[in-house]
Amino acid sequence: MFFKVYNNIVESTSGDGIQIRHGTGNKVFNNSVRANTRVGISIGLGARDAPSNTTVKNNISVDNSGSNYSDNGKATVASNNTTTGTATDYWVDAANGNYGLKSTSTAINAGTASIATGITACANGSAPDRGAVESLARPAATVNGTALVITQENNCTTQMLPSSSVTGFTVKKNGSDDPVGSMSRTGSNTFTATLTNAFRGGDRCLFSYSQSTGNAVSDNNIGNLSTSNQEIFTFTDQSCWPK
Repeated sequence: MFFKVYNNIVESTSGDGIQIRHGTGNKVFNNSVRANTRVGISIGLGARDAPSNTTVKNNISVDNSGSNYSDNGKATVASNNTTTGTATDYWVDAANGNYGLKSTSTAINAGTASIATGITACANGSAPDRGAVESLARPAATVNGTALVITQENNCTTQMLPSSSVTGFTVKKNGSDDPVGSMSRTGSNTFTATLTNAFRGGDRCLFSYSQSTGNAVSDNNIGNLSTSNQEIFTFTDQSCWPK
């Protein structure tokens, strides 16, 4: 018998956040664990409760009242976990349920794809992130006259949301704001809109996205929590390409 515990957000329990006491070959990966009253991730509890060959990878466990991680199992394989620092070092706003990774988080691309035989962690970047919510890489954009197309690489979830009235993106033409009209999703991970001013050959195009005003999210759910916190990173003045 073994347990597979992954992609969970575990916070504010009156005990251990994740507790593995029995079994052989358990897998605990890509969890976000915070502010529990005992140990964040606890493997085993002595000779009578000592699971064997448990894999513990790609987790973030911080701000727990006991230790953030305890291993009393047999032959545990643990790597690519974050158990130091505080919630504000990694998540956008964990106190209010936003477990998306900050753009400055050292947990981004810090996981491993190789969890165990037959289990590969998904990645939107050069490597999987640590924690339950896989962040989204910066999208690419092109302009053709007034037609703006923004394409998001999204390997880990089905599609981007919303399907219409997308906010948060801004565009500059030759350094000046070019107002973006109504933006909608076309296909699974592509947003389209019409700009006020047409781009022509030689024009310089820059685009930005703000998490504080944007609503572009992944459609993934984790348990009963909608990961509306899985927003595109805030970025400023990234080049887009006139056609």
